[in-house]
Amino acid sequence: MLKDHGRSKYGADLPLREKDREVFGRIRDYVQNSCQTVDVLNLAKSVATFGATSMDDLAISMGASDIVRGLVNIWTVAMLGVDSTDVSLVYFLHYCKAGGGFIQMRSDDVGGGQHLRFRGGSQALATGLLSCLKQNSVVLNAAVKRIEQHLDIGCIVTIGDGRQFRSQRVISTVPSTLLPQISFSPQLSVDKLWLISQSKMGSYAKVFLCYLEPWWRRRGLCGLSQSPNGTISLTRDVSSDKDGLYALACFVVGERARVWAQKSPDDRIAEVLTDVDRIYGSDIPRPVHTQEQIWNNEKFSEGAPCPVVPVSCLVSLSRDNWRAEGYIHFAGTETSTTWKGYMEGALVSGDRAAREVLETFAVDWTSARAKL
Repeated sequence: MLKDHGRSKYGADLPLREKDREVFGRIRDYVQNSCQTVDVLNLAKSVATFGATSMDDLAISMGASDIVRGLVNIWTVAMLGVDSTDVSLVYFLHYCKAGGGFIQMRSDDVGGGQHLRFRGGSQALATGLLSCLKQNSVVLNAAVKRIEQHLDIGCIVTIGDGRQFRSQRVISTVPSTLLPQISFSPQLSVDKLWLISQSKMGSYAKVFLCYLEPWWRRRGLCGLSQSPNGTISLTRDVSSDKDGLYALACFVVGERARVWAQKSPDDRIAEVLTDVDRIYGSDIPRPVHTQEQIWNNEKFSEGAPCPVVPVSCLVSLSRDNWRAEGYIHFAGTETSTTWKGYMEGALVSGDRAAREVLETFAVDWTSARAKL
């Protein structure tokens, strides 16, 4: 469904005027083809090619009407939580290349970014990993306030209540936009300081509408809709049929999310329901339960899915490439060159950081043995 324009078959052209369909297709193909030319490890070269053009600038330059510009904006807010006026073309291409291409990232088909979900929620991944560790080896709700590096003993990590932990190495996985909340001694490099001070976390929220039955399917709909205006940008069917749970996830993202999140809980839900009625019709059933998740209210993320890096910092990003600084290593989905912004990217980055630490221990152990 395309709000105010009607329905179309999944994967088919959107129900637009012929001119708009043609322009939209050209922009989509340009992004898909151009992202394949980006070297995710050498963004300086791509900056020289694409400059500081924003995604909205690109749409305008290719003759986009207001509706097409709105659809391009859905790409950036859905994938990054930031409006197309505030995302550079080169960073968006970099982001798409990390996910195998623009089409793949947007796809619900096998291998696509929207293909798989966790039954019971993605938190099952974290709790599953936790169950593999020794009991009481994880300290929760303990915000790190200071990390000191010492040549003789490694790192001393101080948390909010004053407790300290000593380690040979530290792996930081918090979004870079939260690093200024931690005091580092010695200070981080100039490139990292510039990068984390200028990057922006997206505004992201979802509202889950739970129903007694998947009424949209009876109407021949898959539950996927796009809305260039209003509160909601996207809806998706996130039902778990085996569990008898039927739900639509409503995405409130970008600048819309920032404004919407400041309203009262009742007003927020009312706005979402009004928008769903406008998309699907006022005769649809009322949800039996609603649940909202506002990532910008989360203490350890303050947004989603990962920080957006401005053009002015892309050269610093390429030069730094999240290298370790002394005994501190950096991971997290934003540091990945594979599926950046997704859980897969987080896992890949964690594997890379763990290998860095293990390789360092091997070198240290070899050196120590040589001195015996």
